[in-house]
Amino acid sequence: MVANTLENYALTQNLHVWLNTVLQPQAATYDHDAKRWNVIVERTDELGETKTVTVHPKHVILATGNGTPYVPEVKGLKEGAFKGLSLHTSQYQDATLFRGKKVVVIGSVRLSPFITAFVD
Repeated sequence: MVANTLENYALTQNLHVWLNTVLQPQAATYDHDAKRWNVIVERTDELGETKTVTVHPKHVILATGNGTPYVPEVKGLKEGAFKGLSLHTSQYQDATLFRGKKVVVIGSVRLSPFITAFVD
């Protein structure tokens, strides 16, 4: 279900999704004259063949999810005023825990709308 939602999002936003892609170390450099990046990646296709590809995008976004989750300070949350469950999207598994409950999803990243879509 989540995969279908992500695939639909990519299609409706005209995004080109490259799976099985590895950014080469030190392979992203900015060309100030062209105002574009030079990015070298290795892509493995459906046949298992790996190819080196150089792309020249205007923007580079690293969304690897390998960072430390950021949870902002919310007054009352740590002090015990809120008795419910609070978690970061990195801890989210599915909507089972939230069925039939009032839920607030706070976030500005793309994952928040997807989580919201699965909570009744």
